[in-house]
Amino acid sequence: MLSVCRVWSVASAMVLATSAAAQPRFILPVIDPVKPGEAIRLRIEDEHAKSCDWPAHEAAWVFTRSVGKQQNAQRPEADKDQPGWTVMEAQRPGLVCVGVDFEERTAMMTPGELIEIADRGGATDAAAALGKLDAKKAITVRRVDSARGVVLVRNGPDAAPAATAAVTSKTGQAVEIRPLLDPVHAPLQTDVMLRLYVLGSSVAGAVLTGTNLDTGESVRLAADASGIVTLRVINAGRWRVWMEHVRLERGEDGGATWTVYTGSLAFTSRAEVAKP
Repeated sequence: MLSVCRVWSVASAMVLATSAAAQPRFILPVIDPVKPGEAIRLRIEDEHAKSCDWPAHEAAWVFTRSVGKQQNAQRPEADKDQPGWTVMEAQRPGLVCVGVDFEERTAMMTPGELIEIADRGGATDAAAALGKLDAKKAITVRRVDSARGVVLVRNGPDAAPAATAAVTSKTGQAVEIRPLLDPVHAPLQTDVMLRLYVLGSSVAGAVLTGTNLDTGESVRLAADASGIVTLRVINAGRWRVWMEHVRLERGEDGGATWTVYTGSLAFTSRAEVAKP
């Protein structure tokens, strides 16, 4: 497995939380699929499928991984003459994994807002502990966000699926939704297993929310004891899935901080119904 590292800024931006609503961001290619020899350019999209400005100052670590090769960058600037950020030239057919760890930030939130996120994300123990706090007293919360996406490289619409290992391996991101099989070419009606991680460890009971932008289909799935959820891909289309996880963490100084972890995965299912 390729060795990767993550660089965090010492200083975090302080923001005022106005809502506990989910605010996942997604990383995906400007053009998908791409052909070998073409440039892979990345963009950021919000939860409403609306493109955002390339967040150079927030992108602590951006990577692109193909079979046998990985490119890493910290806070890359957007392209001047084209949308997004160009990371690499597509080389051979297959699936390419792309991802970003955003800068850690802090927010002021009430226990009630945190409970809403904890309940939505399946963190029942955290919700119970938060219920014992003063509901009106805002507390400082760490926000840690990651996004992962899939790029298809192929020679033409009829080309057979190629290498997929870059997409199904762990990336080492702070928050990670890892496909355990090819989510792009899995036949329709197939169960695509996804494993949910926070700081490299699987998260049992975490809840995954997903939407197919092209059909409007939406799902909410709870992870098993191994942190795995099973997404049945009924229809082809652009899938956006994400998770939130709340936990109380203690630092080396003995102090405790509530942290909200948010991770996302974007991929496009291009499969047809499996033939008998």
